[in-house]
Amino acid sequence: MEFLKGIQKSNEVRDREVKALSQHVGQLAEEVVIIKRNQDKLLSDFQENPAHNSSHTSVHIDEVSC
Repeated sequence: MEFLKGIQKSNEVRDREVKALSQHVGQLAEEVVIIKRNQDKLLSDFQENPAHNSSHTSVHIDEVSC
């Protein structure tokens, strides 16, 4: 009889953990939807920095001294 009570207790703990994990997965799914929506908005609002000038030459550093 004690054996069955132990199994029942283990099942109850497992069920609570599964429920908690299901809630977390649901929350993550909602967050993903929000991030995807915001990503589309951010990409459509893109503006190039007016101070950026492509005529500037790039600088290459070969060595750094300490």
